[in-house]
Amino acid sequence: MRTLLLLGALLSGMASAQPVPLEFYLRGNGKVFLSEARTQGGVGGGAGVRGFLSESLLLQADLGYLSQIGNVAELRLGAGWQLPGTLWRPGAAVILSTLLGDRLSFLTPHHPTPVGTPAFSLGLALSPLRFTQAGVSVSLLEVELGLGWEFPGLGLALGLTLVETSLRF
Repeated sequence: MRTLLLLGALLSGMASAQPVPLEFYLRGNGKVFLSEARTQGGVGGGAGVRGFLSESLLLQADLGYLSQIGNVAELRLGAGWQLPGTLWRPGAAVILSTLLGDRLSFLTPHHPTPVGTPAFSLGLALSPLRFTQAGVSVSLLEVELGLGWEFPGLGLALGLTLVETSLRF
């Protein structure tokens, strides 16, 4: 009986919860994954959606296209925090990133055949120049630094978003 009461209280609390505000964003960026066995990435852009759990906590997902080192798709999932406020809202996020597509492969004693798996990395993205006014946000010069796994060994993921613009709906 207690379990049913607890379940009912949780469900009623979820039903009365406020909807999560969402932002749609576009970004222009560059990203590269460097390891002993491959170089992958390029420059391009992408689009994504960001949901706010509170004024400061956020979840985001985006998809991008990068070129110059072949054709690469970038998928990112992240969770982060931004400074609550009115205009200047710098933030930070933990980002799980995947690069799929073309790459420059290098044969080494640890990797005698080309690596055929996507490049995964986990890192930190810092957005020191994010500004928000009336549901519109602009972020300049977001930097991302991550580590990826390249069995055996590690890879380094470096990213720079020149500009990101978003609209809250």
